[in-house]
This record gives sequence, structure tokens and C-alpha cells, in this order.
Amino acid sequence: MRDLFPKQDQLQATMFGGRFHANKPVVGGRDPRGAAASALFYWSHAYATGACEFGLHPHEGFEIMTFVLAGENAHYDTATAKWTPLVKGDFQVIRSGSGLSHAERIAEGTRAFQIWFDPDLKQSLREPPGYEDHSPRDVPSVAKGDVTTTEYVGGRSGVRAATEGLSIRKIAFASAGAYTLRLAAGQRYSVYVLAGSCRLGGKAAATDDMMNAAGGDLRIEHEAGCELFVIELPLAPSYAPVAR
Repeated sequence: MRDLFPKQDQLQATMFGGRFHANKPVVGGRDPRGAAASALFYWSHAYATGACEFGLHPHEGFEIMTFVLAGENAHYDTATAKWTPLVKGDFQVIRSGSGLSHAERIAEGTRAFQIWFDPDLKQSLREPPGYEDHSPRDVPSVAKGDVTTTEYVGGRSGVRAATEGLSIRKIAFASAGAYTLRLAAGQRYSVYVLAGSCRLGGKAAATDDMMNAAGGDLRIEHEAGCELFVIELPLAPSYAPVAR
């Protein structure tokens, strides 16, 4: 599998009178071609050109992760009854379980990923909800030569997901060159270009493009300053994701 989805092929959304923009490579558990995306249910890359607020709203079942790439995104939840700021480098895990409500205040200039995973919805709905806020101190980064790998979930990270087999990392390249991303058998990799340009498996990719890959290692030919965000999940979870 080597499916590349340029930004223009992803779902585009604008809200709050044009102050909030998002491109969405995964919606409703499907990629832009309609194929099931394993336990990845929703993925939004959003940026705010002005301050905006999502009022109090409920979530159930899903494991929701917000990664702040720039700016500030503050969260309010009914469990703590307080506003908690998240700034660049922070990320939050919401295990919504049997249900909770929260609100978000997004500052001008903020850029963030919000990604929903299905941790086995039928089971999750019976679990108590909870929040985890993580700073860059919780996220190990390892530099080997000009390549720096930051592990958010799984691997050397202390953050463990409820979603089966989930691993999330960022790979940054300080100089131009070639790199091989090792793909484990039975796993699906979603590779998002956060910055710069590269060739993924021989296909030209630029900022905000995304590729799904499986079945053999992925060769990456990258420019200096290229950054990739990589989500790894089982191709076939032990449970049936809700999109199937």
C-alpha cells in the first residue's frame, strides 16, 4: 500500500467566519478514497487566523488526542471544572469513555492536530472518562546524526494509548538525504508531511500531504527541514472498528 493524498484531496472546512480552517485526511474512519482507516476515526489539521471558541460539548467512547503545533489551545472539562492551557509542544489525551463534556478556546495563530481513535467503542463506552495533559518533558526525542525522532505514544514514551497497537512519532530531518522508515508486518502507517517536502516511496509530497503505507519499508527522500508525523496502527485490529 502506497496511497498518497495531497492536501487538496482532503476534506476542507472553514468555521467562525473564516477564522478557523482545517484539512482532514480522515473523516468517519475513512480516507479520502473511502477506504477504512483501521482504528483511526478522524484527523484534523486546524489553524486559527483569529481567536475562536468551541463551547461546551459532549464526547463518548473515542480516544481523542490534541497535539499543539503552534500557539495555544485551552481546554475546559466537567471533571476538573477549570481551564487548562496547552501550548506548543503539549498534547492532550481524552479517553471519553462513558461520556464527558469539554470546551476549547483557540488563540490566534494556533495550529494543532486533533485525532480521534476507536479503542473498541463498545468496550470504551463502559469505561470511566479521563484526561491526560502532557508536556515536551513527557516526550523523549532521540537524535541520530541529522535525524531526530520524537515519540509521543508508544516506544520509549511513557504515554500508553487505550487504542490497540497505537504508536505516534515525529521525524525531523536537519539536512537533505534519504531515510528508510521500517514498516512492521501487519501494521498500517499514516505519514503526514508537517513541514517541507520529500518523496515518499518515490511519490512527491509537500506540506499537508498524507500517505498511507503498509507492506514493506518506505524510502523517504527528504529536503532539509522536512518533518513527518507518523501514526502506526494494526491493519486488522482484534475488534471491528466502527467505520467497518
